[in-house]
Amino acid sequence: MFPRLQRLLYHMEKVMSSSEPEQIQPDPSVSADTTGGQHFVDRHRTALIERVTDTGTILDKLMERGVISDEKYDAVRALKTTQDQMKHILQCLASASTRGKDALYEILKGMRSMRPLITELEECE
Repeated sequence: MFPRLQRLLYHMEKVMSSSEPEQIQPDPSVSADTTGGQHFVDRHRTALIERVTDTGTILDKLMERGVISDEKYDAVRALKTTQDQMKHILQCLASASTRGKDALYEILKGMRSMRPLITELEECE
């Protein structure tokens, strides 16, 4: 099956099986603190590029929230390393303003595998 069709079917199945609609707006209870005028994602760009490895899940969740397009999704997936994929994700989010960065922050905080990293980065501020 074609990759885009597979993704579309996956997302449709997920939406159809969900009893509640996906929340598109950022959760106000989750703060992506803009200390010193910089967003969490910007302050910790290097650490995120070096240490985030589950880019597939992040891409899927960004696409579910309408933050990235099919074209950007495919462009990131085509990259070979997770570091290159994270660089490209962050470049895509730069054009999505704070909404995209907030979405990434929420996604990372919600991923069990990323909680230790996010906690560490939050504590070092």
